[in-house]
Amino acid sequence: WVAHLVDNFSFPALGHFQPVIWFGIISAGSRLLCIATTELVRRRLDMKRHRQVAWVLLVFTALLSASVIVFGLAGSFFLALAALWSADIFRYVRVPIFRAWQTQSIDPAVRATVLSIDGQTDALGQIGGGPALGAVATFGSLRAALVVAGAILAPALLLLVRAGRQGQGAVPAAEEP
Repeated sequence: WVAHLVDNFSFPALGHFQPVIWFGIISAGSRLLCIATTELVRRRLDMKRHRQVAWVLLVFTALLSASVIVFGLAGSFFLALAALWSADIFRYVRVPIFRAWQTQSIDPAVRATVLSIDGQTDALGQIGGGPALGAVATFGSLRAALVVAGAILAPALLLLVRAGRQGQGAVPAAEEP
């Protein structure tokens, strides 16, 4: 995101400060927005309602994808900033929801194995996807790589729709060890 902002936008004047001050503002703003959104979601989302959690994950993933694509295509600094902040919010708030939902939904006898496979799959995706997106950026453009990165999330949407349709109305209470 830093390279995209530096290469494709002029930073608005902020007194006599250098653009590096904008990076501090962007990071601080992102964290504050993520904290506020996480708290709002924590208060409103019933993690025991499987379909509700699946729907929230579906919406957040779709909005994350759209935000990344808009960030890549943005023509103005402030649109890029709004898209970047939106992507950060949906990325960072979605992770703990997904992890809690996943943990609740997996049989305790195989939970460690499933979580391990999930981590390994994520790492393999980064190992394979990172260089592929780098190639798109190198031989195409950084904007194209960002659009592709947003579009890569589409299969996750299909899986979340399926999970929401197949899931129970509520997640059973965890058994005490």
